[in-house]
Amino acid sequence: MLTFLLGCATPAPAPAPAPAPAPAPAPPTEAGLRAPPALSFAVTGDTPYDEPGVTTELERLRGDVASLVGVDFLVHLGDLKTGRTPCLASTYTDVAEALCPSAVPAFVLPGDNEWNDCERTRDRGLDTIEGWRHWDASFGPAADRCDPLTPPTDWAVHVQSRPEQPWWPGTHTGGFRFDRQQVRFVGLALPSFMAPGHGLPGERGRKVQDVAMAGLSEALQLAPPSSRAAVVLLHADVLRRGARQEAFVETLRESARSFGRPVLVLVGDSHSYSSQRPFEGVDLTYVVITRGGRESPLRVELRPQEPAPFTLIRGTPR
Repeated sequence: MLTFLLGCATPAPAPAPAPAPAPAPAPPTEAGLRAPPALSFAVTGDTPYDEPGVTTELERLRGDVASLVGVDFLVHLGDLKTGRTPCLASTYTDVAEALCPSAVPAFVLPGDNEWNDCERTRDRGLDTIEGWRHWDASFGPAADRCDPLTPPTDWAVHVQSRPEQPWWPGTHTGGFRFDRQQVRFVGLALPSFMAPGHGLPGERGRKVQDVAMAGLSEALQLAPPSSRAAVVLLHADVLRRGARQEAFVETLRESARSFGRPVLVLVGDSHSYSSQRPFEGVDLTYVVITRGGRESPLRVELRPQEPAPFTLIRGTPR
């Protein structure tokens, strides 16, 4: 602030040139006073867990979709049914139809309940192959589906490909990557119980794990130099005790270390919210979201220009 002293005796000398104005201060970062996010998105998963003939959680999912406000897209992390119910095509199409009214793009990743856990229901005439085919028909890149389940062409979404396997029809993984607002987003097809020797036979589990590790490594290695952060999305809680995902965890650690910028990992599977920074010397935050049947979607706000670019806002308990 400039203060002028007025005298009434001798004339004052000519004032010195005014200094250049100071640059405007950076926007405050305290809660409630931060600048608007550059991007925000909603995350849910492990829902609807309805028993046959019941639609309680399916209706909650419909309500969550209808109430999305101020987000750029929605992600479902997988497990769109319980592991006890049969893998019927109608279950997958019901969830797709619940997501179709979304005003923003919606991405769906495969979980174990609708894929490899279909082995549990073989007495009902279904298996892992049928589970994947049902998922692919509703959510795969070639699915005949509504606009929200079709990524906008200007987002340049890359779908991860793979060699076809007898037990894994098609040549895509269900994973994806894209860039928005200097943030790289990576979705991986790595359900729980898909680790070697856990759920599926070891050979299948190793193949799925290898494909996911390759997708993660490539996605972060090929991130644009302008990327300031990354978000990794998958179903499996790979840090859970007994997950048998040691190889993937090591790939995650080294890929994030090489990336060298903040990384947020969002997973489902374990149903209860937790957050940790598991790797010393690596700027990675690992978050397990609450099961969608128990809490409305998690909201993530991104401010890539800030040192701590991720703000997580928990949903409302059911």
